[in-house]
Amino acid sequence: MERSRDTGDVVDLMLQMSEWIANNREVFLVTYTQIGSSHQQALDLQSEHNQFAMSAMVCFVNSYLALTLIIFLFFGTRFFSMG
Repeated sequence: MERSRDTGDVVDLMLQMSEWIANNREVFLVTYTQIGSSHQQALDLQSEHNQFAMSAMVCFVNSYLALTLIIFLFFGTRFFSMG
């Protein structure tokens, strides 16, 4: 029972991240080549990039874990029901 709630949380997080990427795609594409006109602006852009990179990595890891769990549950239940 606890696993299904955790899986639902991961799926919700994946959907939220996908929605965020879809909604902010144009902003990212417009600003991804900016390096800033001052040192402070460059630092701000670097900080934003680092936050985005971390969010993307979290999304990737959560997606991988969710897919791994789904595959395990699918094949695990099939394997155990055969024997």
